[in-house]
Amino acid sequence: MNTFTIQINNDINSREAVGLSQALSPIKSEIYLHIEDRKVNAKSILGLLSLSIKKGDILSFDVIEDSEVDGIRAAVEKILTE
Repeated sequence: MNTFTIQINNDINSREAVGLSQALSPIKSEIYLHIEDRKVNAKSILGLLSLSIKKGDILSFDVIEDSEVDGIRAAVEKILTE
């Protein structure tokens, strides 16, 4: 398992949640997002929205298959930090 963290620049609304879910869905790895004591499947739109992610939050992603972590991190950063 590999973990990476990012700090986001904007609140996460439904548009970003859908974009992130769609970008991660084709990836075979299991990907989990956790913030503080809450953890959700990062491919789940409802899971992402349930976290009520706000500007400045630090998000940690757990990737079960290490071979894809660089591509996953790039996709996440592109959507959440622009």
